[in-house]
Amino acid sequence: MDVLYTDDAGKVFVRHGGSRAWRNNNPGNLRKSTFATEQGAIGEAGGFAVFPDYQTGRQALKALLKTETYKTLTIEDAVKRYAPPKENATHAYARNLKKLTGLEGTTKLGDLKDLQLDAVVSAIEKLEGTMAGTETPLIKIVGAISEHGRIVAYELDDG
Repeated sequence: MDVLYTDDAGKVFVRHGGSRAWRNNNPGNLRKSTFATEQGAIGEAGGFAVFPDYQTGRQALKALLKTETYKTLTIEDAVKRYAPPKENATHAYARNLKKLTGLEGTTKLGDLKDLQLDAVVSAIEKLEGTMAGTETPLIKIVGAISEHGRIVAYELDDG
C-alpha cells in the first residue's frame, strides 16, 4: 500500500515499498485512533495512523507510553497490551525489548527516566521493523489547455 503526502509547500509525493511504519511515518505502528489524531496523525492507511513526519510519529509513541494506561504497567505487562498475543509473538517481543534496552521486565514505565523511555521507544521502532522504501515526487497538474473540447496539453507545476 502506498501513502500519498502533500507537504506545507503543496508538493505531492508518494511513499511506496519499505515497511508500513516507514510509509506512515509511524515508527510504533500505532493504530488510527482519537489518541493518534490528538498526537498529530493526519490520516490512516490499513487501519494504522499516518503522521506528517517521522518525529511526530515517534513523539506519539512516546506520548502513548506516558499515558495513565501505560505508566502504571511493567514492561512485561505493557508489551502484552501493546503487542497482544493475537497479533504478535508477545513473549519474543518482550524478550527482545528487554535485551535492546537492558531493562528488567518488572520495571514500571512510569519509573523510567527520559533517556530510558527513549531507549524503549527506539527498541519498539526496531521491533516494529522500520525499513525505508522509495519516496517519489509526483507532478502536479495545475491546468489544462483544450482545443475543440479536447485536452491537448497540461500545465504542470515544475516547482
